Amino acid sequence: MFLLLAGWSVAAHAEEILYHYAKSIRLADRDIPGIADKIASFETNFDKALSLVNQAELSRLSNDDVEDFFEISMTLSFYSNEPHHTQQMRRAYDEMARRGLAKRRMGQRMRDHYVASRMIEEAREFAESRPELDLKVVPDFRRPARVVDPPTLWRLSRDGRTLDRERFRLGTGAHLVVVSSPWCSFSQAASASIAEDKELSRLMRRHSTWILAQSMIPDFDDIKTWNDAFAGRPMRIVEKNNQWAWVPSWDTPGFYFMKDGKIVTEVIGWPGPEQRAKLKAGFATVGIRVQ
Repeated sequence: MFLLLAGWSVAAHAEEILYHYAKSIRLADRDIPGIADKIASFETNFDKALSLVNQAELSRLSNDDVEDFFEISMTLSFYSNEPHHTQQMRRAYDEMARRGLAKRRMGQRMRDHYVASRMIEEAREFAESRPELDLKVVPDFRRPARVVDPPTLWRLSRDGRTLDRERFRLGTGAHLVVVSSPWCSFSQAASASIAEDKELSRLMRRHSTWILAQSMIPDFDDIKTWNDAFAGRPMRIVEKNNQWAWVPSWDTPGFYFMKDGKIVTEVIGWPGPEQRAKLKAGFATVGIRVQ
């Protein structure tokens, strides 16, 4: 069986073709700085590779081809967080598993990319159905009885066993949105330093929402640990980054002081405790009284 695709005449076992696409994506990842530009470049190669896989049938491709297709799909999934790419990643994983080629680290990546793509039920099923991989537990996702309008957040229960979707209501008035992460040492330092300042802790408790960007979550217990340690500023999980177009950057920590739905003041990063004065000044700029 021969295929003719994009000027290539190849047999169904087309190692050189998929290797070419995988290499092109690796080079684009290295050389193209912006994420949007990376994805645009990746998509061109992904679409061609997917077309080839669909024509040749995944089960008939070589081991190298299947592993390359897994890598290609995983790269797209990592940058886009789109379910379509994660589904193709799973397709390659299942074929590798069928051939006895799937390693534990590949199973871990599969579980993590499901979470990042917000395919939480699929992530839970995948982890539970493969106890031999000893993957981290995925909480049970409880769908609300009514549709929740975006932007939406996930709230982890106190015991860490369930996730609930809730709407983020910015509304009118003043509020602080903090982009943070339990795995970011600077976010940890910021929260610990804030805890040492009673006035700042009071302001945070009353007027702030701490959010984690749409991303992989290696261990939900890390979020539970954060919430236990910083009960006054629990971490909420962004469902989809594209619902938060007004967030200028997902770098952590980022403090965005809002007034009537618009950013008035930004405080970025945490070089040290001197940032506390900037946070208090930020509250003042949106009309929140600082004692």
